[in-house]
Amino acid sequence: MALDATGVPNKHTESTNGSGESNGHLVANCREWLCSAMERFRCTFVGFTGELAKIARDDPRRVVYSLKVGLALTLVSVLYYIRAPFDGWGSSTIWAVITVVFVMEFTVGATLRKGLNRLLGTLVAGFLAVGAHLVAQLCGEKGEPILLGVFVFLAASAATFARFIPMVKATYDYGVVIFILTFTMVAVSSYREDDLFEFAHQRFTTIAVGVAICLITTIFVFPIWAGDDLHKLAAGNLDQLAEFLEGMESECFGDNCPCTNLEGKAFLQLYKSVINSKVREDSLFSFAKWEPIHSKFCFRYPWSQYQKLGTLSRKCASSMEALAFCAITLRTSQYPEASVDLCLKIRAACRAMSLHSAKALKRLSLAIQTMSMTMPYPTNELPTNNDMSMATEVADDFRNELSKDVALVQVSHIAAIAYIISDIVLQIEGITECTRSLAQLACFKNPERIRSAMSNGHLIANCREWLCSAMERLRCTVVGFTGELAKIARHDPRRVVYSLKVGLALTLVSVFYYIRALFDGWGSSTIWAVITVVLVMEFTVGATLRKGLNRLLGTLVAGFLAVGAHLVAQLCGEKGEPILLGVFVFIAASAATFARFIPAVKATYDYGVVIFILTFSMVAVSSYRADDLIEFAHQRFTAIAVGVAICLITTIFVFPIWAGDDLHELTAGNLDKLAEFLEGMESECFRENSPCGNLEGKAFLQVYKSVLNSKVREDSLYKVLYKKPTPQCPFAKWEPIHHGQFRFRYPWSQYQELGTLSRKCASSMEALAFCVMTLQTSQYPEASLDLYLKIRAKCRAMSLHSAKALRELSLAIRTMTMPYPTNNDMSTATKVASDLRTELLKDVTLMQVSHVAAVASLLSDIVIQIERITESMSNLAQLARFKNCERARSAV
Repeated sequence: MALDATGVPNKHTESTNGSGESNGHLVANCREWLCSAMERFRCTFVGFTGELAKIARDDPRRVVYSLKVGLALTLVSVLYYIRAPFDGWGSSTIWAVITVVFVMEFTVGATLRKGLNRLLGTLVAGFLAVGAHLVAQLCGEKGEPILLGVFVFLAASAATFARFIPMVKATYDYGVVIFILTFTMVAVSSYREDDLFEFAHQRFTTIAVGVAICLITTIFVFPIWAGDDLHKLAAGNLDQLAEFLEGMESECFGDNCPCTNLEGKAFLQLYKSVINSKVREDSLFSFAKWEPIHSKFCFRYPWSQYQKLGTLSRKCASSMEALAFCAITLRTSQYPEASVDLCLKIRAACRAMSLHSAKALKRLSLAIQTMSMTMPYPTNELPTNNDMSMATEVADDFRNELSKDVALVQVSHIAAIAYIISDIVLQIEGITECTRSLAQLACFKNPERIRSAMSNGHLIANCREWLCSAMERLRCTVVGFTGELAKIARHDPRRVVYSLKVGLALTLVSVFYYIRALFDGWGSSTIWAVITVVLVMEFTVGATLRKGLNRLLGTLVAGFLAVGAHLVAQLCGEKGEPILLGVFVFIAASAATFARFIPAVKATYDYGVVIFILTFSMVAVSSYRADDLIEFAHQRFTAIAVGVAICLITTIFVFPIWAGDDLHELTAGNLDKLAEFLEGMESECFRENSPCGNLEGKAFLQVYKSVLNSKVREDSLYKVLYKKPTPQCPFAKWEPIHHGQFRFRYPWSQYQELGTLSRKCASSMEALAFCVMTLQTSQYPEASLDLYLKIRAKCRAMSLHSAKALRELSLAIRTMTMPYPTNNDMSTATKVASDLRTELLKDVTLMQVSHVAAVASLLSDIVIQIERITESMSNLAQLARFKNCERARSAV
């Protein structure tokens, strides 16, 4: 405390010092906060630019594609700046810009398919809409809008339902969307247009110009071919399989390399990229079929052969997954001393099969990469691959010896691995045959290549017979088509509901065209409400809400930036304005297109970025001709907002379809399928008088596959429920609070954790199913009968109680009630699994029946994974506040 000259405390001095000290702390805190904020901004900027650089390094073609999109939009915007085409097309010129934004894709095949789909959908819908207009005119002025509304409802509902047909969805889905959009636009516009034919002709012509610009840019400016990517993917998959087998040969079967301590080895993960390649392969295949002749890929190139090759490669990779699991979990170094020679003999066979199979796969990969038959060879076909022949011979010898020599059962812990490898050899032989067929069909290079000759068919002499045959085929096609539609409706009646809701929403939004006051307020911008409904309306509430908010956000941001670009460009005068606007369009489109490759942007805001590119380009180029740009942008945004509102009202209040319900049901259904597999194992394999044999074709051995394939659907449902921009940000809901107990901030992320654990458990079941079907578990020495029955009883107990535990968890999810805190079935299964694993490690005599011990080891691992699923389920029940009530245990 400060004192004055008399020794009395000086309050004024104390107050001043305290205030100064406080101000000093405040300044220091502000400076510290500012420095911290600057550092965080610097780290974020560095991380973001680093991620962009990594995306560019991983595939430089992404930069090329982004620049091509900017170039195409710059070229199409010229149509606005040149007086002649703009005077001819008027406001319809904007459809060329829209076409470029939506049609331009990464590969040539994807762009060509989208472009042709857009042209075909526009042409068919235009003709039908003009016909609908002519019919509606017969009803007079009052009846015309009513009949047009009926036509829009019927056409939109029927076309939307047709999108669920697999063949239509795979190839013509975008064309059907354009059909709905064009039919609705032309039909409702016909009520206000004086010359409908001229209006439809302008739209089609501008769309054709936009498609032409897309194709010219994508084909002649650094083209990116889907066929090349599919070709490289097929060869790369074979290389991955070969590297896996090379790793097995060097790490497991080489001298002084016992098959232990393999956890974490890189080569054991290579097969996973092959298993996960189906989605990319299917998309590339669908695009490659549309591509014209290029490089070494001739007309009618056999792309379907790549799909067959991919299917065989993934089947081989699945066997490798089972092999990797066995190699990691089975303690193959523990074997009776008396069987050392047998063990070494089998290891030598495994080494030979792995080595020669890897070499054969490398040779096949090289043949595909070079599109040659790995010359020189004297024959006209792919030669007999020496490595493949040797591997097949060793595999056949081993399988024959295994079926005859009971002594091999003493080391069947290694024989199990050898059996799986021998099966892989047979699958590689199938891959070789498929590659040979590809080489012949694609006319790979060969010194004396013999091209397949197409036989000329005889002309049909009897026209009546041909006509009857054609009529019968048409009848069968119609019957099959209607049957397929009925099957789609029965499988999920909500698809019919969704189709009718789309028709209803388009009928409602078309009213804005028929009411004079609304149409006079918005004018031609009214059509943007129609476009919004067609493009935003999705199957579930969450998907519709996410798309609607993305569209609003993208439109709003792009509108502001485009108006700013217009004001800046005006400073350059009449001649400089279109040039600067073109530069702005090129930069904005290129940058936004490249941003779409960022994983976080692609997962959540991809549609919003597309709308940003579209809106910025439209408003920027329209600003050169629009008299009042602010009013123009305001009308567009208001019409889009109305379209989004109609979508949300229809999708939420008219028989809503919630993504949350689907994800909830998918998670419970996956647990039921895992339980069904274990119930089948218990009844078919481990009961008395039920030897584990002749299981080929049993239904329960296939149920786990739907769990393995559930990731894509689970991720899509999860994405429409939540977005997560950064790991630090909390989840933000897409779907609002709705029926049931899905409350605010519901823990949907826990469902993803449950899904991941379920798929991991299903992978172990795949390995178990493979072992059960391939191992000859009925062959065992008589002395080991008691051991066999002992292990078998434990396997039955684990299967039975684990299945009951899974049924309990599935019921808890469906009823949204807390699972029992002490699950007796899970506790029993865990105890049996723990005892068995301890016994397997200690008792070397169990190796006498290790063909059963291998199955038991896999099953005990499944029990541990189910225990983790139970823990994750308990966390979900706590976070979601499931009801804590007593309920009867469901009968299994």
